[in-house]
Amino acid sequence: MSFAGKLLYPDIWLKAASLIQSLIKNHPFEDGNKRTGFFSTLRFLNINGYDIKSNNKDVVNFVLQIDTKNLSLQQISLWFKKHVKKVR
Repeated sequence: MSFAGKLLYPDIWLKAASLIQSLIKNHPFEDGNKRTGFFSTLRFLNINGYDIKSNNKDVVNFVLQIDTKNLSLQQISLWFKKHVKKVR
């Protein structure tokens, strides 16, 4: 996505951060927004050749923090940079 000829989310990390934050914080569904946000973002990363390399506990804590601590796109992006690896 771009604005005034400039990409709003220039790398995969910011794109993933925007997707998960939007789905979790905007509550598009009555229930399951955190699950939908996580699995949609995981699928987005998989399609682009990446996978999350973190244990379930860390992932759950991360997703809950997005919802409760209002993590910024930059904070979410940094988590992805640390915990997501190229697989193909």
